[in-house]
Amino acid sequence: MLQRAFESRGMTIMSECRAVAARREGDGVVVTLADGREVRGSHCLMAVGSIPNSAGLGLEEAGVELLPSGHIKVDKVSRTSNRHIYAAGDVTGVFALASVAAMQGRVAMWHSLGDAVTPLDLRLVSSNVFTTRRSPPSGCRSVRWTRARCA
Repeated sequence: MLQRAFESRGMTIMSECRAVAARREGDGVVVTLADGREVRGSHCLMAVGSIPNSAGLGLEEAGVELLPSGHIKVDKVSRTSNRHIYAAGDVTGVFALASVAAMQGRVAMWHSLGDAVTPLDLRLVSSNVFTTRRSPPSGCRSVRWTRARCA
């Protein structure tokens, strides 16, 4: 949705490019890419993913299974492969939103204390896209991935 909006306004989207530097030059910006190309523009928006910083923590020795990406494998109550260790947030790779991390933490805490909990259901996660005031507000609350109500 954002990509279409940007492209309709004349922006060039350069996905899967690695930027190594960005600098101001006059009224614009110049971004140097890993392949040596330089891209000039009035603005630069960089969207980057995250890589979990889980290496070297001794998780494997503690019986915590890591995914090939380095994320900690958890079940629906945020329990790891070591039943006494829970993990929540971006390091799990579940859904990188603060609301999801907070809910994972609450579910893990309640579960570890022996309370009956409702496992995390990603179909019920709310999310928003924030834009400028000129754009109509966008927000989706997904009841099912196939049936979403958007405002």
